[in-house]
Amino acid sequence: MKRAAIALSIVSVAAVAALAAWPLARIGSALRRGETQARTAYSDIRRQALNTLYRPDDAADPGWLAAARASWDRDDRLLALVVSHPDTGVLFALPAASHYYLEPSGPGSAPSFAMPEQAVARYSGALASGMVLDALYTTVSQRDVFIPLRDAGLAALFLTLACAALLVATRGAWRQDPLPGGHAPSRPAVRPAYPVPPPPEPVVDAPPARGYGDPYADTDAPLHAPPDLDEEGLEYPSFESFDVPELPDLPAGAAPSRQGGPEPTRTSASIGTRDLPAGSLSGPQGLFDPETGLGWESYLRERLSAELKRSASFEQDLCLLLATLDDSARGSEDYAIFARTAQEFFSFKDLSFVFGERGIAVILPNMDVDHAIRMSEELLKKLTFLIKGRTAAMSYLELFMGLSSRSGRLVDADRLIGESVAALKKAREERDTHIMAFRPDPEKFRSFLASQ
Repeated sequence: MKRAAIALSIVSVAAVAALAAWPLARIGSALRRGETQARTAYSDIRRQALNTLYRPDDAADPGWLAAARASWDRDDRLLALVVSHPDTGVLFALPAASHYYLEPSGPGSAPSFAMPEQAVARYSGALASGMVLDALYTTVSQRDVFIPLRDAGLAALFLTLACAALLVATRGAWRQDPLPGGHAPSRPAVRPAYPVPPPPEPVVDAPPARGYGDPYADTDAPLHAPPDLDEEGLEYPSFESFDVPELPDLPAGAAPSRQGGPEPTRTSASIGTRDLPAGSLSGPQGLFDPETGLGWESYLRERLSAELKRSASFEQDLCLLLATLDDSARGSEDYAIFARTAQEFFSFKDLSFVFGERGIAVILPNMDVDHAIRMSEELLKKLTFLIKGRTAAMSYLELFMGLSSRSGRLVDADRLIGESVAALKKAREERDTHIMAFRPDPEKFRSFLASQ
């Protein structure tokens, strides 16, 4: 019973530790899932803002208002959506009033928020013309916390009741230590007042035991005589009577099996889609879009951030190219030629991404803006010949490109994307040039950062 008590204690301690870790693990999983969903939702609404908001006056554009309202109605995690400008202050806010907003320090000041950082995340990104898009998302809700704690409480209650029932069932056995064999000690018998002689043993004339003979006979005679054996009828085995079987030749690396032959070579079984868990096929499949061969747009920001850090560590330059084919959308033959040619031209398969419905984004490491402009011009000539030269005479191609570079600055991915979007918008307005580049001044940028 002592061993049973120790085992029960160990099991109880392990169960309590598991009950304490179980809800924490579920809450942590819900938090990571909420952060991923919030980041994805913010990327979608920011992409809509990049394609809609070009100037501060566009904050009242009906298209943007409809897109913002649709995102608000569709996503329960979205708590606030604010578009602001460093000079004019808040341009758009949804909702118009919220307890998450703080009073502005002055006219034209940037928005500030008050929120619980454990359950609410703030995402901020640059837009065209210096505008900034801020959004608040719930990463873990009260339901995500309540359900794991409720399940853990019910499991703890069930464990307590089970242990109590086990203790009640074994209460009688725990009062005394049993003797070996499983029998409890019996009550000692009462001694009589005087000694009682034991009864006499009966005398029985029994014949002597078989094999022992007469006890008064000659003691030199053997007690057990061995049986007479006929040695002529016995056959003793010899080494010559054993035949050693010949083993077959095994191929290199094969081990003999129990039947004497080589075991078959095992191959790894393939996994079908029915063996995958539910929901594992949702979202981007792999690194590249199977339709265009380009990387998914959702990977652009993280990969650009990594390349910017790598370029800064090696003191190298980096350019970001955004190109759109305005008269063709994804799924058309012209867009397929556009995506495949651009990917082969720059030779960066893992640095080319889909951008919107009509564009692509290419990260150009260790390249300054002048070199990037020359390569973009060559790409424009090649695409004009491939797309316009196939069916008719050479004519105007609705292809526009926007460039921006690091230029010795420590910038993040959002700022570089915003600068490239502004250059792309300028190229659309100019039309004849097709290509526009944002040329930052590193000294002015450092002075701007020092004044912040």
